[in-house]
Amino acid sequence: MRQLQKQIRQIVSGNNINHVSDVYELLWDNFKVILHELLEAELGITLGYGKNHTGNLTTDNKNNGHSPKTLKSQDGEFQIDVPRTTTGSLS
Repeated sequence: MRQLQKQIRQIVSGNNINHVSDVYELLWDNFKVILHELLEAELGITLGYGKNHTGNLTTDNKNNGHSPKTLKSQDGEFQIDVPRTTTGSLS
């Protein structure tokens, strides 16, 4: 937990956050990046191996690129790239 707190303090000091609206703006600006990383992590959990895994695989289900998806939010639409698998388990 201490490491996370340290990282949050670095983000706050590095982005001149002085008000709650600054936090919202920072989160919105980075929402696509955060969502993409969460989807990539889910892919790794689903497949049982990480993004740059080398070696023997114990599954026929493999990373199969990305598909564009448009999401709607209260602040407008935006596009993300959703990871695909050969069995379609993340689509």
